Amino acid sequence: MNNGTTEKVIEHFNRVARLPDTWDHNQQYQKFMLKQIKSQYKLGLDIGCGTGEMSSKLSEKCDKVIGIDVAPVMIYEATQRNLKENIKYIKADVDKYLNNKENYLDVIVSIAAFHHLDYEVILRKCEAALRKNGVLVIQDLYHENTLTFKFLSLIGAVIHPVLMLTKTGNLKVTKEQAAIWKNHGQDDHYNSIKEIKEMADKCLGIYKIRRHLFWRYTLVYYK
Repeated sequence: MNNGTTEKVIEHFNRVARLPDTWDHNQQYQKFMLKQIKSQYKLGLDIGCGTGEMSSKLSEKCDKVIGIDVAPVMIYEATQRNLKENIKYIKADVDKYLNNKENYLDVIVSIAAFHHLDYEVILRKCEAALRKNGVLVIQDLYHENTLTFKFLSLIGAVIHPVLMLTKTGNLKVTKEQAAIWKNHGQDDHYNSIKEIKEMADKCLGIYKIRRHLFWRYTLVYYK
């Protein structure tokens, strides 16, 4: 799967970029992701940086952070909302960006981007790009037809409106936001945890995967 650079998907991301900052489920596990980065590092990369929220947080763990995204409006919004002296935002396709960058990065993070990419290819390039003792942390969505997934989905459906109300003061997003995300979601394709593990087994050394509510998981790899 690699639709992350099609004009249609990029335009969807451009529309998402224009939405105001608000809480969503991707933010729910950012704190968990940051806890996996246990030291201060030199250079970090945020794949699919969006409007730069995670890049900004990562900049406290790294001397320098590069945020890349294929959507030009995302990059523009990132420079307006989350620009710091040690962050550089670049419009780039990660597949091309990681070419010839072996042993280049100390930290790589990504939130809700890998399901748009050729997962195995980019995972292999991330592993090669990491320096010794580097860390890779991926948060993404998954889907599978198992009892465990259905059970977690049921719990998530019950908790979702409560969290929305607590975090935003509303039980659901606006009609405009819902329409934008619905159009965007039509092009999404999610791997199962089994498929993710099979690809990680080929590309990484010892890693761990933690499932979360709301159809999310976090993959952590220390080189």
